[in-house]
Amino acid sequence: MIKLIAARPMGDYPLELHFFDGATGIYDFGPIVETATAMTAPLSDPAFFARHYIEFGALA
Repeated sequence: MIKLIAARPMGDYPLELHFFDGATGIYDFGPIVETATAMTAPLSDPAFFARHYIEFGALA
């Protein structure tokens, strides 16, 4: 299993992701946040979105 080891903000919703195998990438969560469902609506608050963390190798 590939595990996430770091996530760095790159603006409002993009995160630069770093994995244990040395792979990196940028994922823009903007389209997910824009769906504004009950599950994603809280993420539209930048302060809430900034509270992301890594747990057991996964983004939470």
